[in-house]
Amino acid sequence: EELKAMTSDNQGELEGIGVSVVNDVVELNGQKYSVLTIISVFNDSPALGGGLRIGDRVYAVFDEEGNSHTVEELGYDKAITYVRGVAGTKAHFTVLRDGTDGQYVAHEFEIERKKITTESVSGRVSEQDPTIGIVKISQFDLTTPPQFKQTMDELIGKGCQKFVFDVRYNPGGQQSSICAVLS
Repeated sequence: EELKAMTSDNQGELEGIGVSVVNDVVELNGQKYSVLTIISVFNDSPALGGGLRIGDRVYAVFDEEGNSHTVEELGYDKAITYVRGVAGTKAHFTVLRDGTDGQYVAHEFEIERKKITTESVSGRVSEQDPTIGIVKISQFDLTTPPQFKQTMDELIGKGCQKFVFDVRYNPGGQQSSICAVLS
């Protein structure tokens, strides 16, 4: 699956709502439809403040005239362009969220886009063993090396001596960033 951050570059700054998505499929009434499934919601982002959650599936997007288009009919790349956009403008879309009865519940969102500095690295101490630090690297952009160093310093300061590096769903990114983290 291809991963796309809601950004047009790898500079570590973006204009949008602050989510990463993967191309996915849902089944509704026996028919399959393409959706954008949210796999991360950035901290301090409009998406987080607006109530979006990991696992929400963007099913339809609204164009500038207010007309709704499904991700299925637009295709993955075109649908993403309706969610991305210039800070200060609004993204308007419908998500499908898992309901209590196994059915999807539709929720409509209108979220103002803003400039966001991506958080490409996060860390925590393992609940099972306080000497193990778990470091999640979601992508490699220009902000990754300093965030990686800060996260490692914090975990070492908390007594971590061993580390697990979680790069699941990481699409890669800038080679210079990857090399800096590896060194």
